[in-house]
Amino acid sequence: MTGLSSPRLAAFSLQRRPARSIILLLLMTLIFTCLVAQSGVRATMSDISGAIDRNVGAGFTAHYSDGSLARTDAAALAKLPGVKASAYETDILVKSKNASPVAAAGAVQLDPEFAGEVTATSTTDSRLNPLFEGKLFSLEEGEPLTSGSHGALVHRDFAAKNHLTLGSPLTLVREGQLMRLTVTGIFNGRAENPSGLPAGAAENRIFTAASDMGALIDPDALTLARFRTASAKELPAALANARKAKPHLTFEDNSAQFRGVLSSIQGVERLLTWLVLGLSAVSIAVLVLVLAFWARGRLHEIGILLSLGRSKGSILRQFLVEIGLIGAAAAVFALVASIFATHTVSDALLARSNDPVLESLSPSTSPLAALAALGIGALMVAIAVAAVLIPVFRRSPKSILASMS
Repeated sequence: MTGLSSPRLAAFSLQRRPARSIILLLLMTLIFTCLVAQSGVRATMSDISGAIDRNVGAGFTAHYSDGSLARTDAAALAKLPGVKASAYETDILVKSKNASPVAAAGAVQLDPEFAGEVTATSTTDSRLNPLFEGKLFSLEEGEPLTSGSHGALVHRDFAAKNHLTLGSPLTLVREGQLMRLTVTGIFNGRAENPSGLPAGAAENRIFTAASDMGALIDPDALTLARFRTASAKELPAALANARKAKPHLTFEDNSAQFRGVLSSIQGVERLLTWLVLGLSAVSIAVLVLVLAFWARGRLHEIGILLSLGRSKGSILRQFLVEIGLIGAAAAVFALVASIFATHTVSDALLARSNDPVLESLSPSTSPLAALAALGIGALMVAIAVAAVLIPVFRRSPKSILASMS
């Protein structure tokens, strides 16, 4: 026995004690799985927050709080120094003659005579809409709407329900007036629904080219206008000039439009932080307890090995190899189990955010995030092992042998 290497002795020891090895394996697998699962949620939060930071251009919106925004006011703001691009939008409620809205989850269900409406957003440039800029909406088919284009962008769920594809006709009705459009794009994604009504759901949003909506809207009465500056440095000056030029209007910088989503992300991340801290404390305590019984049950073995001439360092290396083998196996099992666990933990955490954007996310763990989570788990195991084995191996061989009697 004394001539065998520590790894071989560790392997023999694990085989002789399958029950203890399985208990430690299951415990470590559970800890590692939870850590990897939460890392998937955290990575997803980081992705969407990063997408907002990267893709939302520096700029501001303008609207008139007591009514419609005059197109002349918007045109004057577009000429201010530092403003490089602009988009005019008008939101109206319409009905579709050949399509019906999607029954959105969580939306208030209206009586039949009041149902059937969808939100149509007439825009001169859909690319400047924050839902597309922030990647909450992504155009899967077709082209974005610009000042010279025609047609409509519809949500994937709306298109699927009404069997719409690129080139399909779409007839919108408002106050007896009809407007015939062609579906030129299909997008997907989720967004907040402040109204809570079915028409405000992401699935029931239709973006239309402003040039096609003359029969349904007043082209001189806008809901709001969006403006972009060449850089973030130019935004404060441009915003100050806009407020000075049109003091009767209300202005918001782009970041304000994502406060709800970013606040929800911060809430989930705080919850994850507390989850990791709580899990770490409980896991270390349980590991210390289990390993204490594991080490106490092996005092007799330690005494015999010492009496055969094995050094404490050699025995310690054997024990560390045993824990390492169990930990490696637990890491492999955790990576497999985390595929299911990530979605389970994610659904529970994201549902508490009360944000439709986050609730619709499908978490995916990145390799680096998974390795970092496993590193935290390994550190927790190391702390527990140190707390148990250091007191044992600090004892003198005589004290250990005496405890065998």
